[in-house]
Amino acid sequence: MLTSTQVTYLLSLDKKVFENSTYLTDYGINGAAPIRQRIILKSEQDDEWIFLWSIDQSSKNLLKLSLHLQENQSYTGLIRVDFNGIHENPGKVKPGLPVDLIPYVGHRFEYSTPHIHIFVDGYKPLAWARPLNVQQFSVSEIITQEDACKAIEAFARIINLSTNLNISRTLL
Repeated sequence: MLTSTQVTYLLSLDKKVFENSTYLTDYGINGAAPIRQRIILKSEQDDEWIFLWSIDQSSKNLLKLSLHLQENQSYTGLIRVDFNGIHENPGKVKPGLPVDLIPYVGHRFEYSTPHIHIFVDGYKPLAWARPLNVQQFSVSEIITQEDACKAIEAFARIINLSTNLNISRTLL
């Protein structure tokens, strides 16, 4: 099991899309709805770690989007951003809970509140979330498909993706 310190380290690593044993400098994503993609990432700084980036846009509700990064060998979630999803934080405080999460003990995030899931020691990975605006994420809601594409680009910055994303917008 990873620790918060390890997760912070893993998130800080520059990552690149990794295909066919090659680090890619450019990578294309089809931006047409619904976007569903699984992308393997790796860091040249510390190549012992492999990451899986999942992009899931609901085909029934195009406003619902989940962006998730996990460490791929242990399947441990490192960070996730959800738009138009529901989540309830744990109701009990364990020692070591970051102070900024205390206002969200037992809080239920409804569809209208985009939120970011973070790793906290002593809890199931990504059991805790806070409102997305707290993280200064550049997209605050998904209204159009262009917003979904911008959210993917913003998430790429948060996870330190150095591969240049080319999201096709011609079919939108």
